Amino acid sequence: MFSFDVGDNVRIINENECYVDDPKMVADHIDHPYNAACYCMSSQPCEGDIGKVVARWEDNGQNIYYVRVYEDDECKTPSCYCYCMDEVGLEKAEGEIKAFDIVKVTCIDGVYPTYDDWVLENIKDRKLLAHWAYGDRLLDSNGKKYEVVVIAPHGKAPSVKLAFIKSCGMNAYRCYLIDAKALKKENVTQEKTVFF
Repeated sequence: MFSFDVGDNVRIINENECYVDDPKMVADHIDHPYNAACYCMSSQPCEGDIGKVVARWEDNGQNIYYVRVYEDDECKTPSCYCYCMDEVGLEKAEGEIKAFDIVKVTCIDGVYPTYDDWVLENIKDRKLLAHWAYGDRLLDSNGKKYEVVVIAPHGKAPSVKLAFIKSCGMNAYRCYLIDAKALKKENVTQEKTVFF
């Protein structure tokens, strides 16, 4: 039984579970020419890389996944690279957080309470600016849900993504700037907050 489906986002947790230099395996199981051409047979992925399962098969009792990695800022892995991975080298990963996603805060220490350069560069709506909790730290998330308004790189550390979030479901909302890694995507639909 397979742990992951085609289309699932996965994180590589053990680069040594990669089948390197096995083009016959790829040729036997990958029909799409682009996906086959993206096979990286000369190197392993980096641990922590996140990608999408584009194919899977069973080979001698092992579940094998063909994973196309997303671009990773630390390893500089091209997003077209695909790897054959054994199931034990993978774990489920959340999809990339985007604007309009509904999220929960998993780490309140990720808040940037006074990074006004980023906020002024990325937030153009004056109503949102008026609701920014400048100088305030998020004291307790209490399972509250937030909507991602904007997500963009940190100006001084481009590999870090920051998200400007607003509390959901109320007119008197507050906005926070937070490291995107401190957020977890929720699988819910949410009405948009009405600006006043």
